[in-house]
Amino acid sequence: SPEREGDRLVLSSIPRNFSSLSFSYRRKMLVELLPDSLKNNSEYKSHITKIIRKNSTSASSFGSASSNILAPRRKAKRVEPDTNEIGSILLQSWRLGRVFDSGSFGIIRECININDMDDVKALKIVPLKHSLKCLQTFRSEIIMWSKIHHNCFVPLLDVKVTADYIFALMPLYDEGSLFDKVKFWETNGVQLADRFEDIISYLKDITDALKFLHENGIHHGDIKLENFLLEKNRARLCDFGMTNYDEAASRRLLENVDPKVEKELQESYLFLSNNNSSSDIASGVQSFDMMGSMSGVSDSTEFSSSTTILNPTDSDHKEHHFNIGSLPYASPELLQPCPFPVDCKADIWAFGILVYALLMLKLPFWHIYEPRLKLSIIEGNWQTTEWKSQLNENPQIQIANTLVTGCLRERNSRYSVAEISRLLSGNS
Repeated sequence: SPEREGDRLVLSSIPRNFSSLSFSYRRKMLVELLPDSLKNNSEYKSHITKIIRKNSTSASSFGSASSNILAPRRKAKRVEPDTNEIGSILLQSWRLGRVFDSGSFGIIRECININDMDDVKALKIVPLKHSLKCLQTFRSEIIMWSKIHHNCFVPLLDVKVTADYIFALMPLYDEGSLFDKVKFWETNGVQLADRFEDIISYLKDITDALKFLHENGIHHGDIKLENFLLEKNRARLCDFGMTNYDEAASRRLLENVDPKVEKELQESYLFLSNNNSSSDIASGVQSFDMMGSMSGVSDSTEFSSSTTILNPTDSDHKEHHFNIGSLPYASPELLQPCPFPVDCKADIWAFGILVYALLMLKLPFWHIYEPRLKLSIIEGNWQTTEWKSQLNENPQIQIANTLVTGCLRERNSRYSVAEISRLLSGNS
């Protein structure tokens, strides 16, 4: 992007540590630094972001403004490819940048195409720690992600699996997540009436994603604000690490696995199996029988080597059915001494929590002390005075009250995704 008049005034205000800040904080800071006439100009924000990015990742000089963006130059060191380090080259043409998000299972880094500096993506990086058990845990996520092709999901563009890491390439969405959107609304005091149209639009996107999953026997298991990324103000679902599926869906997953994904998983498996102890192999890869059979399957069906990468019916997956993605979104039945498996009903409860959060800009159940948070979820008292006050002041949100009430019910009487879809369609 060629420099424009007024760019230097903006760039001179950029702090020296700008590139090390979190993605959502950088985006918020940039908006605050722009003049009022440009705050809502997405084309200009994209332009100035490209300039900042280029000058943060190249050795070119940018005059007086560059001193506020670039750290002092140091002697370049050799960075090995396929490693989780700034400057490493992944998938032949992607140079790793800074970490801008992290979670319980890994991190997300920016990465820049070495052949086109304007082409920036994101890499989800999951550590394997040379463990076959870790590979078994995350392989189903990669296969699931590679097979979902729908405009309501963040696509998996490419994958690289080593003994140390799984690298999953995906688009980088500059608009952040629904969590970032809620924090923006809260910080800027955006009134419900001014954001209600956007909320309904997001809910329709979320419902479309859930409808696709549930109709195909898939349960996401971790529906929350942070797992919906925004592109052109459309919500896209990501993160399939907690996904579960019924028997028919698990069989379909074993069919026609992407050859690139299968090759990466097979090569990593073969390397790790040759370099792991017998105890790790025994505890972690009961179903990774590359010769064709899979222990843990309830029948004697034989699979070819092309389908032995994944067995969603093995014991490890059955334990995974009972995991909780994010406690504030967990349904009451998941917190019982003998919990129900995570299924579509749990996704619907989490959807109700998400609707409430979009409206009220906070979660209905929250406490820093985990046992109290669990107790409040089990008691289910979410209809606060504040909620009722919002209903009185904004009669148009009655549709949202109906949705939350229908989702945060007893398990057997909760809405289905089809019922939610019909309600939202009537609100067009």
